[in-house]
Amino acid sequence: MIWLLHHIDALLIAPFRWPDDPMLGFWLGLIVLLVITLGIGEISRRLAHRLTGKIEGSARRELVKYHELTMSALRSGNGDAYRAVNRLATSSLDRTWGLGMTKTLAMLWPAFLAAAWLHARFDGVVVSEIPLVHVEISALFAFGIAFVALWLLMAHIRARKIDEPEETPS
Repeated sequence: MIWLLHHIDALLIAPFRWPDDPMLGFWLGLIVLLVITLGIGEISRRLAHRLTGKIEGSARRELVKYHELTMSALRSGNGDAYRAVNRLATSSLDRTWGLGMTKTLAMLWPAFLAAAWLHARFDGVVVSEIPLVHVEISALFAFGIAFVALWLLMAHIRARKIDEPEETPS
């Protein structure tokens, strides 16, 4: 990994050096790093979705089927059938959850690489300080907070896009 960080260092440090003001350069560089990180993460997520989409769809349909069978067995009072189908439903849920995590982790790996680079480059650099409590904010902390905020914003936008019905041309 050190080899990779060494080779991408010149590319990643460039935006930090564009402005003459060091603080402005830091924030500009951090924004560019966030955009690169989130962009690569989104591409990775879409690739993971393309690779696992059919399997995940099948697993979700299976999960719904087992859930309905479980509820039917529960309503009928058949405890043995309920336990048997519930085991299958749990297995299907685990599979569905694991396939969903594939996309999440595919989006996160660039953040870990960026965090490793930031730590190597800016370890010990104080970006800001929280007044009154005198807590110093490191570059890595600033990146982490900004990444999580933007990642959640992207997830919210993606969820809204999925929930909204497509407009049909008139």
